[in-house]
Amino acid sequence: NAEIPAFRWHDKTQDRSLVCRHPRTAALLEQQIANGRVGILTSGSSHANLFDGGAEASPFSLDALQPGGFFAQARGAGLIALLLLNPLRTLRIAYLSLREYWSEVMQGLSPRRKRGGHLPSLGSFPLLRVMSNVIFREIETAAVLIDIYRGVPAIYATYYAYDASAHDLGVESSSAYRALHDIDHCIGQIERLQRARLVRKYTLCVLSDHGMTPSEPFEDRYGQSLGQHIAGELATGTRLSERADGEYAPLHDARILWKEWKAIEQNLDPAAARVARRIRSFAARRIRSQLQAPEWQVQRRQDVVVQCSGSMAHVYFNISRQRMDLGQISAIFPHLVIHLLAHEAIWLSVAREGTQTWIMARDGILSVDGQGQVTVEGIHPLQRLPEPELAAQQIHRVSQFHSSG
Repeated sequence: NAEIPAFRWHDKTQDRSLVCRHPRTAALLEQQIANGRVGILTSGSSHANLFDGGAEASPFSLDALQPGGFFAQARGAGLIALLLLNPLRTLRIAYLSLREYWSEVMQGLSPRRKRGGHLPSLGSFPLLRVMSNVIFREIETAAVLIDIYRGVPAIYATYYAYDASAHDLGVESSSAYRALHDIDHCIGQIERLQRARLVRKYTLCVLSDHGMTPSEPFEDRYGQSLGQHIAGELATGTRLSERADGEYAPLHDARILWKEWKAIEQNLDPAAARVARRIRSFAARRIRSQLQAPEWQVQRRQDVVVQCSGSMAHVYFNISRQRMDLGQISAIFPHLVIHLLAHEAIWLSVAREGTQTWIMARDGILSVDGQGQVTVEGIHPLQRLPEPELAAQQIHRVSQFHSSG
């Protein structure tokens, strides 16, 4: 993951903000990481991942979206046929979809009552949550089970419903726990089938790509975003950008499903296809306004760009197309770092000076030089962490990336 500073970041040389969930970004990153090497999923399958790992089949993987679509292929048509022939799985998808839809409606109403109109990012659009958290997950599980029946040599699948729910509604929200329970059920189905060793022996590995720290959005607590707060500390008239290209991941899911749905219709008899077409047209009306929202416009050049990923934010100043050192920033905005650290919600400010990394807190400064040597002035800024020295080296590594803020 070298030179990938966060889930969202800004490329100053090309004046564009990026998010890993965007298909074009995923494809560029995989090319950069692979660098001509053979992927670990060669001759295998990659389901709903950012990268395809060289897989022979990669349904719903972002960097491998093909115009033909998964269900337009014989394998996809076979999968939908198996789903339709399994009434229990079909009923399960219908039940889970209705449950998810109703839960999302209620989640959207609750914050409206409690916080005067604030809604989770998808609270106003439960249909997209149903697609992301139920339909994708169930289709993906069925596809993995078929791969095991076929004896595919390597299978890699990502279940991201918990991640999405926990980010939007909280790590310990009922929606997050329910998503985790449903994912556990899917993994249980896969585990039982792979244990049977029908064609070959499989080893099942369950991984978590990152942890989750309970946190509160800056804007909820202080009535303005972190970017707006930073802009307020700068000169009047500062222009701010906090939007990354392709920010709304479920909209991409919806577009994928719409293309796939057309392929499904072609594999059904006329009567069933008519019903599917009606459903697709009904849902299309519901999301058309979202798909054509202004967020899809090309990024304009801004003075200050703030890209947040969880509790970490990358801040960029477009005074220069090159990354600016701490000394250069301080010469233009001499009080910025001090004022930011004075804010109760900001723990650390990290900046680069050549090959050195400066980690600054209210009551201490830590520097890491190009050889990894650590120097502390005042109280160690990272002392509250279980492994402060390791954390210092990790922060130093990320801060030296070309596209870090």
